[in-house]
Formats: sequence, structure tokens, C-alpha cells
Amino acid sequence: MWPYSTVKADKSGLIHFETKLYSTSPRFAQKKVLIEVLYNEVRILDEAYQCIVRHPRLYGNQTKSMIWQPYLKLVAKRPRAIKYSGVYDQLPDEWQQYLKMCKEAEQKTAFSLLAELMTHASFDELTEALRMASAMGHPSVEQIKQAFRARKFNQ
Repeated sequence: MWPYSTVKADKSGLIHFETKLYSTSPRFAQKKVLIEVLYNEVRILDEAYQCIVRHPRLYGNQTKSMIWQPYLKLVAKRPRAIKYSGVYDQLPDEWQQYLKMCKEAEQKTAFSLLAELMTHASFDELTEALRMASAMGHPSVEQIKQAFRARKFNQ
């Protein structure tokens, strides 16, 4: 059996495999990608067999695996475009509300911060840092970063 399958990503860059959704990257929206399925991992590859992203293979009730870095890095360059990408609705509610209240320059910085911190944390942890920083009103991106570091330091 050939270990690769070709699938087309949807408009958000997500692919469907075995009733599950796996993210690729926004630059692969509406394009064909290869998937390599292992017992514990799903790898999304470009046409040159270069890995775009790796996901733990989903089993059971889990239905979606989202690797946010490729999306956040792109959106940091053009934050207003996220509302039209289909990705915005997948952000946690707290982040959607925070971003609605930000000016464009602050949104760019916020998305850059998210892309940076997502390599070290989950959205749950980042949302908790946002809640901590928001205790006194609309926080700056620097305040969110400090709350995240304080939270990590205290664990």
C-alpha cells in the first residue's frame, strides 16, 4: 500500500481524513497536499514531499487537530484578513473579543505574540494569561506576555 494520499484542503487550509480535520497552512487553502499516515502521527506534505506540519493522529472522540503557528504568522502580517479566512471563528471566544477591541497595529503584535508563544503553550494556557492580564481592563500585548511568563514561572 502506498503510504501517501492526495487530498484537497478546504478554504481554511483544513483537510479531512477519516472523519477528522487536520490543519495545513493558509497558503495551502484550496490546494492539493499529500498526507502520510502513521499509527501515531499524520504528516501533511507539499508536492515536493516536504513536511508542512505534523499532527498527533486523532482517535476516538477527538475530531480536529489545529497547529496554529502557520496561520498566526501569516495573519500577523495582515490581521484584518483573518475575519474573512474562516480561521477567526476557530479562535477561543476570549481572543476573538480581545482582538475586536484592538487597533490594527495592536492586532499585528498580538498575532505575532500568539505565534511565538504557541511553540511553548496551548491556547488554553494563553487564554488564561489573557484573562489574568485583562483583570484591570483591556491589556497591552506586553501585559499578556508578562502574565504568561508569570503563570509559567509559578507552575
